[in-house]
Amino acid sequence: MEREMIAWETPPHEHKPRTVDWYWALGIFAVAAAALAALFSDYLFAVVILLAALSIGVYSSREPKLSRIEVSDRGIRIDSKRYQYDTLRSFWVDHGEDSGKEQLLITSNKFLMPQIVIPIAGDVAPDRVRNLLVKYLAEEEQHESIAQRIAEFFGL
Repeated sequence: MEREMIAWETPPHEHKPRTVDWYWALGIFAVAAAALAALFSDYLFAVVILLAALSIGVYSSREPKLSRIEVSDRGIRIDSKRYQYDTLRSFWVDHGEDSGKEQLLITSNKFLMPQIVIPIAGDVAPDRVRNLLVKYLAEEEQHESIAQRIAEFFGL
């Protein structure tokens, strides 16, 4: 029996170049929040706020590297990480009516990573991905989580 597999390369998220004003706003917000935390004698939280803002600034300035995606009868692979179907609950192929981008949304059984969002590259037919996955996972309508939308906003 021939192994069925669909593979493509895609960045994990869309890179949005940020203006200097965006970095200034991030810095001002971080310093103000850290000052407020210090005002309430929560110095550790103030340091965490500053480090988080620094991390967001650095990561949002970098272009994402391409990830290799493989969907097959053996599971879903993102670069070197394989997700077996028994660790996944359901999937949904979002055709991008709301967001303008086609993506594969997968619900995982893992507590710390409940949803996996994978952009579908332009040369891969979303219906082909759906037809393969429906053999192994339940198809259940899903939408991007709030955390995912916030991460995309910051370019993470």
